[in-house]
Amino acid sequence: MMRGNVLREYLVETATTIFYRDGFRATGVDAIAKECNVAKKSLYNHFPSKDLLIAEVLRRRHVAWVESVERTIGAASGPEDAIMALFDATGRAVRTPKYRGCIFFNAAIEFPDACPEIGSIIDENVRYSHRRLVELATEAGLENPELVAIQIGVLRRGAQVTAMASGDAEVVGFAKELASQVIADAKRPKSKKRVRRKA
Repeated sequence: MMRGNVLREYLVETATTIFYRDGFRATGVDAIAKECNVAKKSLYNHFPSKDLLIAEVLRRRHVAWVESVERTIGAASGPEDAIMALFDATGRAVRTPKYRGCIFFNAAIEFPDACPEIGSIIDENVRYSHRRLVELATEAGLENPELVAIQIGVLRRGAQVTAMASGDAEVVGFAKELASQVIADAKRPKSKKRVRRKA
């Protein structure tokens, strides 16, 4: 019989799989306890509520996701290449057989009025994503990095949702092309209108 931290780890891993596959609201504590072959009491000893279990699942996924993003950025040849590499990573993700979209986006949809424990992790994921794109756009010397980060973020998130809904992973490639145009536009010097002086 599993005890202590071993059981806690197993509960979180199992819950992650079931929540991502079947949805947060559709999955009851009974289903997780049954899958783990433990009594509900044992589950509640580690997580007093379902919300706290969901929060722990999201927290760990956020940590793993940040590590993945940083590896992708670290392997790139520069900030512009890093932004493009993030789309490549998204493209690989949406092509996996068990892809069900972004778990944080899914949680935000299912919990528009999330409890503080869940809401804070979703917010942190959103803030991190935007902050990292702003940093990359700034390093690349792009004009208005905040706006560029918003545009890139919308393209990437939109591609994820569209790919999941349509089953067409190619949309990520289209989004990547649009992102490259956003970068090109942000690099292009803006023409200044000449002001004619009155005689």
